[in-house]
Amino acid sequence: MPYSLKSRRLLITAGSRGLGAEVVRRFAAEGCDVAINYHENTAAAEELRGEVEAKYGVRAVILKGVSFFLPLMLLSGLRGREGG
Repeated sequence: MPYSLKSRRLLITAGSRGLGAEVVRRFAAEGCDVAINYHENTAAAEELRGEVEAKYGVRAVILKGVSFFLPLMLLSGLRGREGG
């Protein structure tokens, strides 16, 4: 990418499986902290969270089918990272 995404925060909806999970991985590889929103498959979301935290050293949270404002509030909690 032409600019750094390191320490940026990103909410990915439908992010626990398939294309959404690949989007999570790509942004995590760039250094983004990610909030993974999912509908039903808690196990897949938890597995993906563990994968990106371990592999890319980013923070990740999982959010089950929530309203618009709750993810924004939780993303603000990711600011604990240096430079955030």
